[in-house]
Amino acid sequence: MDALSPLAELPADETHHALQVLRLKSGDEIRLINGRGLTAAARLLPSGKKKAQAEIVQLTQAERPKPRITVFLGLLKNRQRMEWAVEKLTETGVQRIILGETTRTERQKLRADRLESVALSAAKQSLTAWIPEISTTSLAEIMREMDEAETGHIPVIAHEKIVEGEGGRTSRSFRELISDREAAEVTEWVLFIGPEGGFTDDEVSRLSALPQARLLHLGPQRLRAETAAVVCAALFGCSG
Repeated sequence: MDALSPLAELPADETHHALQVLRLKSGDEIRLINGRGLTAAARLLPSGKKKAQAEIVQLTQAERPKPRITVFLGLLKNRQRMEWAVEKLTETGVQRIILGETTRTERQKLRADRLESVALSAAKQSLTAWIPEISTTSLAEIMREMDEAETGHIPVIAHEKIVEGEGGRTSRSFRELISDREAAEVTEWVLFIGPEGGFTDDEVSRLSALPQARLLHLGPQRLRAETAAVVCAALFGCSG
């Protein structure tokens, strides 16, 4: 979608969905997004059964949600559960999803195109103008990134155990965590959720040693990794 052009060519899959699934007709109103905050109100202009354009009527540039939400989720064994997590994290407004290797993850091949397709569908369904950046990396690599992060980028480690840490590194509830003074000035929450089995004690220790790190306890219930990720994203997404 080009902000300077009054017409946009629809991809083949979107054309098929509009004409064959939704049964839209010429002149029907549709909504377009570029995944980076730009939304267009448009009219459908079919040219045959397999091609269509959109006539741009109005463009709107949405502001990027604040604070920014990044989720690191340890790779899950079940592909469908991983895709469910990407779908729901997109719907809750997460801007960056990192699927990462930890001590307890099993190596697997991820189809980036499939995950991007899931995120796109979720963005359209939830009427958001933003599609999250999806990447894979190791826990060690993202920890190095956080070590160099500027003030205001706060790592939060979700952990099922109530941890009594050194130097005030004690796990807290969500309400307790966002009530401190530093939380009021946060520009990005980086939420760490482990895979099946959670983070190891060593990983929790190293994560909690990151600058400005917070340990989060989600309550007495044991949540699946993908459920914990979505719960955290929804909570912190509403904290702004």
